[in-house]
Amino acid sequence: HIGGCTLETQVTKKNNGVLLHGIRIMEPESNIAPVIYMDGYFKDYQDGRLLDEIVMAVVENYKKNCLISGFDTMSIMDYERVKERLCFKVVNTELNRELLCDVPHVPFCDLSVVFYVLLDSFPEQGASIMVNNKFMADWGVDTDALFERAMYNTPRLLQGKVMPMRNIIESILDDREDKVEDILPDTESDSMYVATNGRQSNGASVFLYDSLLSGFADRIGRDFYIIPSSIHELIFLPDNLEMEPEDIRGMISEVNSTCVEPEEVLSNNVYRYRRETGLVEIA
Repeated sequence: HIGGCTLETQVTKKNNGVLLHGIRIMEPESNIAPVIYMDGYFKDYQDGRLLDEIVMAVVENYKKNCLISGFDTMSIMDYERVKERLCFKVVNTELNRELLCDVPHVPFCDLSVVFYVLLDSFPEQGASIMVNNKFMADWGVDTDALFERAMYNTPRLLQGKVMPMRNIIESILDDREDKVEDILPDTESDSMYVATNGRQSNGASVFLYDSLLSGFADRIGRDFYIIPSSIHELIFLPDNLEMEPEDIRGMISEVNSTCVEPEEVLSNNVYRYRRETGLVEIA
């Protein structure tokens, strides 16, 4: 179904040390190619899905994600050409110690800020290339320069947003008879907010969006707790509720172990934003 390409297998270490198994389909004279991860397709096969169907699904996945014509694959080696697409995300430090040996990073509480180049060639998925130590050396820049550039780019390219939890649940329940109150008590549904970015991918990066955090604190007129629900979003909770940090921490740990995919876990800690100082700390 796909002619003239080179096919390679690839094992990729993703966030939190999770290994995914994929195939890399490389077009002639290209040095960048999408990796199609097979783990989900293999589970489909085990569950009885026909192999022919899986092959066609992989082909469609490839066609949807392959590089658009005209993308200069060598531009990744030129810092002046990629610096406007340089962004950051946050990962768990302890769970990514091996990864952090190979990539530039900046500590942030129990997390680490790492960098990537956002590729226009994958507008739907927001595909990216992680910045490793070799890239940084070839570019002739240091971690401080990467951090400064990414702090400017990320809120600009991936704008943050804070939405009431009630609104999100209502949109999910539009076509169902369930009510918000059936899922969350009144006091909680009106006091919980979800923070993420426009792509809702690696949206926990809004942890470092100073204007978003300070704006929310001014909006509610007080400090607030930050619950890391995953690498993709955070939950903001005003500190006037009758909840202790230890109770929230226990809830986070249970949810992470039962409901969140291992590669999407961010932390079991709860954080507090101090309105007076504008700083985030572990509660």
